[in-house]
Amino acid sequence: MGEINLFVQAIIQLAIFISITYIVVNLKPLFKGMITNVSNKDKLFFNLIIIIIMVLGTYLFKGYNLGLHYLIILLVGRLFGFPYGLINGVVMAIFSYYLKTNLYPLGLESLLLGIVIDNYNIIKLNNINFKLKRLIISLLLAVTLVLQDKLILSLFFNIIIFWSVLSVIDIQQRRLKWIYNKERELNDINLTCSSLTGLHDINKKLSSKFTLKDTYETLIEIGCEKLGVKVGGLLAQSEEEDAYLDIKSLKGLDKGLHREYWKKVKVKKGDKYFGYNLNEGEIVIINSLKKDNHSDTALFVEGGFNSMLLSPIFVDDNFAGIIFFLHQEESFFNNFHMVAIKTVVEQSPLAIEKAEFFEKMERNMAGLSTLQRTSNTINSTLNLDEVIDLTVDVILGTMGVSMAGLFLLDQQDNKLKLVSSIGVPDNKETKKLIELAERTADNLIQNNSVLITDKVSEDIKNKFETLNLISAVCIPLKVRDNMLGAITAAQLDFPRNFKEADKSFLTTLANQIAIAIENATMYKQMEDLATRDGLTKLYNHSYFQDALREEIFKAKESKTELSLMMMDIDNFKEFNDTYGHQVGDKVLKSLARLLKEEARDLDIVARYGGEEFAIILPKTDSATVLAIGERLNDLVRNMVVEYDNLRLKVTISIGAAYYKAGLSQKELINAADTALYQAKRRGKDQTCLTEYKEIAFLR
Repeated sequence: MGEINLFVQAIIQLAIFISITYIVVNLKPLFKGMITNVSNKDKLFFNLIIIIIMVLGTYLFKGYNLGLHYLIILLVGRLFGFPYGLINGVVMAIFSYYLKTNLYPLGLESLLLGIVIDNYNIIKLNNINFKLKRLIISLLLAVTLVLQDKLILSLFFNIIIFWSVLSVIDIQQRRLKWIYNKERELNDINLTCSSLTGLHDINKKLSSKFTLKDTYETLIEIGCEKLGVKVGGLLAQSEEEDAYLDIKSLKGLDKGLHREYWKKVKVKKGDKYFGYNLNEGEIVIINSLKKDNHSDTALFVEGGFNSMLLSPIFVDDNFAGIIFFLHQEESFFNNFHMVAIKTVVEQSPLAIEKAEFFEKMERNMAGLSTLQRTSNTINSTLNLDEVIDLTVDVILGTMGVSMAGLFLLDQQDNKLKLVSSIGVPDNKETKKLIELAERTADNLIQNNSVLITDKVSEDIKNKFETLNLISAVCIPLKVRDNMLGAITAAQLDFPRNFKEADKSFLTTLANQIAIAIENATMYKQMEDLATRDGLTKLYNHSYFQDALREEIFKAKESKTELSLMMMDIDNFKEFNDTYGHQVGDKVLKSLARLLKEEARDLDIVARYGGEEFAIILPKTDSATVLAIGERLNDLVRNMVVEYDNLRLKVTISIGAAYYKAGLSQKELINAADTALYQAKRRGKDQTCLTEYKEIAFLR
């Protein structure tokens, strides 16, 4: 009779367990967790609810249905994985011990149940049949409860109960995965169709966007729509730090997180981004940001994102930025998403180029009316020195004053310096007048204001003995918040009688002068880029060849001396391998600075290539060039290059050659090179002078 009761009780318990299991696995909050990742925050929340239910159920049912506790441990461990089964096992062990319903001392059976179910997916069982796997796990679970009465029957019933519960969970998981996969397949098909038909929609949306900001936002909006995601962004050149890209547009985050990302996301420019080499037209998928573990994606991981799709943007073959999209689910993006986003990636450069062109045209047209008045003067040349001189002439002529001057901000020390003036009297008070103008201009720049007056204060007048200042003008030169300097002017003996219209005109004129100076400055910088090496700022190889050709011609015509030095940093490859290229670059810049400081105004110092430098020395004979080379050897030998905590020294080998009548440019360079190799063979850190009789290949 007892066995029949036990059998009926087991059947009822089995029905209850299967019903509870079916209800739990079909709860909407857990539906996604059956087939995708649930965040730790959600797992903790669900687990807390389950613990409360478990404790209440245990308290209400007392020891009548101890299996309820086991079912809760089983469900949590199977659905959430390690360590949630163990956590609930510990709670249950404590509570069962408190109620004195435990089988083992301290409720050890609950801990064992939690450990076994946490390891449902242990590696050794992954390759066996899933039905057999469930049976093995069910057996292990049942064995943990062997101290129950009627051991054999309890073991048999527990195996059936546990196997049934695990079967319900597995069947439901496979069904949900099948549904989810079908939904993904349908979504992938939609993505492909959307890509094939979406070009018109993209062009339509972008056609009305003219500013870069609007264009960036539209590209992200279209991309999110095509991919079926909420979060996307675009990285481009940082305006504050040249070495970094920062966020230009971001979509899909709440306000707090949005501000955090906007401020913190910065990616250093280099050969790799997010750990990948990004080539034009390439689309990269990162399936697991957490496993990828790259510093550029650390903030995304903190925000709960697990997968990423990104692509570089190239405008006119130049790297312009990165467009990216995020999702919280691991391995969310696939090849269908790459197809879907391809059109957006291909259209991005054209849209950005159009917006950049529009903004540039808009800025230029703002000053066209006033620019016409000065275009025949200050804009007649892009040579910076000529623009400076013409600017002073324009100030004097347009303002109708006695004297005028132009101050420009030195980019190195950020101090004003008088670069040109006209009408300034040459006497003992000249220096005092220039210092006054400089202080006035500096104060106006600091306060972002202008000075146009016919009433110079008495205090200022009394500073001068021979100059009777009446009217004064000082207007800072600024272009888009970029301060360039200031124009100054003064009228002696009688007032200039400035009107309101004059003040408006002079302010507008100053704006045009600023633009002219900025254009000339940019042109000079472009010239420098064409003729100077980007790292050392010395003349580049191309300029060196042209200059040497010209100096040889001058030496022939005037029959004057001409020498050439070629030098090379000793063991520089090993130095780079030991300390890294950043330290190597610091050495190259330090050596370039030393060579420039030691060179005469007529000498031409160039970076010939790599760690090799060249100096053209007009009007220098063989004995002098040898002495100069030995002095440079001493100076470089004593030069200390500091980088972080390093204090490093290098040496150079120098080959010197002097121009000999009849030599070609190539032969002169070969002669210096031969001497350089000779210095290397003799032990380095020295200067060798070419002996032409020893190098027959010159002829």
